[in-house]
Amino acid sequence: MKGLVVKELDRKKYRRVLIFASIGIFIAALFGLARATGYIEHKSLAVLKQGEALEQSNPNKAIVDYQIALFLSPQNEEIINHLANLYWATSRSNSAIAILKRLPIEVSGIKIAKIQLEAKQYQDCINTTDKLLKIETSIEALIIKSKALLELGNLDEAISVMRVALADSPSNLASQIQLGSIYALENKNSELSALIKTASNSQVVIVLNKFLVSKLVLAQTFYNQGLLLSAEKALSQCHDENAQRYILLAKIQLAAKKPTAQALQSAREALEKVIVLTPANIEARIMLKDLYIKLGDQAKATEQNNLIKQLQNGNI
Repeated sequence: MKGLVVKELDRKKYRRVLIFASIGIFIAALFGLARATGYIEHKSLAVLKQGEALEQSNPNKAIVDYQIALFLSPQNEEIINHLANLYWATSRSNSAIAILKRLPIEVSGIKIAKIQLEAKQYQDCINTTDKLLKIETSIEALIIKSKALLELGNLDEAISVMRVALADSPSNLASQIQLGSIYALENKNSELSALIKTASNSQVVIVLNKFLVSKLVLAQTFYNQGLLLSAEKALSQCHDENAQRYILLAKIQLAAKKPTAQALQSAREALEKVIVLTPANIEARIMLKDLYIKLGDQAKATEQNNLIKQLQNGNI
């Protein structure tokens, strides 16, 4: 501990040190002394800084550093959040949730619910938001809950939740858009029109009007939120013969970690339709090339790759 600026000893922790030492548990006493002097806290923060520097270049090494820092300071909120964020960013949702549960629900609940929603753990997400809502009314928790209900197909309950949110905060823009999207998905056009009339923000009015006239815009909105079942349902109500619709259909089919054979085939058909409609669509051709590789059709993948290069060079 040489060179360490030590704050005044924590008296309760120091008494524990003396007790451990008096009964011969010297390792525990030494560890307790390190905590009492602030040495462990100092060391854990140093390891935390080391992890922060590695997040982008070597996330796995950063995770190890954060785990060490957390071992040294098990309840440190900053370390817990860093580790949870990195677990989340590297698709380790369950690990992120487990770490966040070390914190009180009122501190970590929103983040846990967001991770559960993204991980498609919809009932767990609803349970988490319900715990939060027992503590206090939270517009963000209500919106997250409505999205989980929407993906489970409980549209009436999702609407009820959003009406509670708007009753509590009538001018909340996110609540207006969320409720409007559900109305549009259920073709409740009279309710959506009434909501548009009460919306005070011009940008919200524009968004809600787009929902009213375009299922493609609605589907794209759900897709951007990661609500794939709702996006697929909205897109099934869209009958526009255009490239944007078929590209979105392909993206929805391919969004799963392990798409089924049927999903891969549906995506292939959708992308091949895009090529017919817009032969110079590079985005669709890149997606199609990657899909052919997944399907094991190397000849078609090579053909698409050559066409992409010609398009990029302006030779077609």
